[in-house]
Amino acid sequence: SYDRLTAIVFPKKSKLTFRGVWTLIACTWIIGFLLALPLTIYRNYKERPWKNYLETFCAENTSFLPPYWHVLIGALVWFPLTVMIFCYSMIFLKLDRYERRVMQREHPIAVSYRKKVARSLFIVLVVFILLRVPFTTLVFIRYNRFVNENTSQIGKDFVILWYVSHYLIFLNAAVNPLIYGLTNDNFR
Repeated sequence: SYDRLTAIVFPKKSKLTFRGVWTLIACTWIIGFLLALPLTIYRNYKERPWKNYLETFCAENTSFLPPYWHVLIGALVWFPLTVMIFCYSMIFLKLDRYERRVMQREHPIAVSYRKKVARSLFIVLVVFILLRVPFTTLVFIRYNRFVNENTSQIGKDFVILWYVSHYLIFLNAAVNPLIYGLTNDNFR
């Protein structure tokens, strides 16, 4: 959304340089690494004896990781959503001003592109929200189970929500190019 904001709202400002691109890539990887680091550090070694096998695994530290998941949700869902809403709002304002100026000089058909852009951006936002809400819900349900219950049993509904929410998060990245391809003639 930020690249579209700079292309539409600030077209004459300086473009992103090659060095800037590499800086952004490095920052993205470093931030991703730092966000994932607590998942590797705050684990407890567990053993589960079976009849003929000793299962060993690392379980989440239930005192630290539940609050961490809220931070992670903020970083992965709410921060990007806030940035998208801000950027798309700025784009809508710019397009609205441009449309008013053009409407005074040209025929209304000449500015019909605004509706297409608005529709495309609206679909991107709605899809982002719909595909990420199940994961956010999963985190809150999981946190409440850690806080309110001392059980190691999980229901079938929770397992289904776990798989569906994880697949939907990944699906979001795959669906965005399809949305742009189907809603934007220039993109095709």
